[in-house]
Amino acid sequence: MKYDLALPEDKYKLENLIKLNKNKVLDVKVCNNQRTSRQNRALHLYFTLLKNALNDRGIDIRKVIDEAVSLPFSEVFIKEYIWKQVQITEINKESTTDLKKPEVSQIYKIVDQIISERTGVHVEFPNWDYLLNEKDL
Repeated sequence: MKYDLALPEDKYKLENLIKLNKNKVLDVKVCNNQRTSRQNRALHLYFTLLKNALNDRGIDIRKVIDEAVSLPFSEVFIKEYIWKQVQITEINKESTTDLKKPEVSQIYKIVDQIISERTGVHVEFPNWDYLLNEKDL
């Protein structure tokens, strides 16, 4: 089980786990620099926000990649054919789960630049305030 101590709810859960197991031995592993669950949510929310922004403007995938077929954007398309392609090229990692905290920002900046240059669309990466007020999209 992973607990992100930057999140109050995770900190609370871990404290309760320790209290419930006070007479047992717990094996603890500290993971530094790994993407947090909040950052994971923000990453996938970004895919949704970008999809919505591009589709709302009537931009299809041909504007971003060389594709013969006109298709609307989807979260999966953005993740697999835009985000991951930049990620593999820049930091040689296949899976988004392998990203470290600073790498998410690094890839976002490149993806945002590509999308902005080709479509004129800019979508901010979701921050903590946005996630707190997140509604179903």
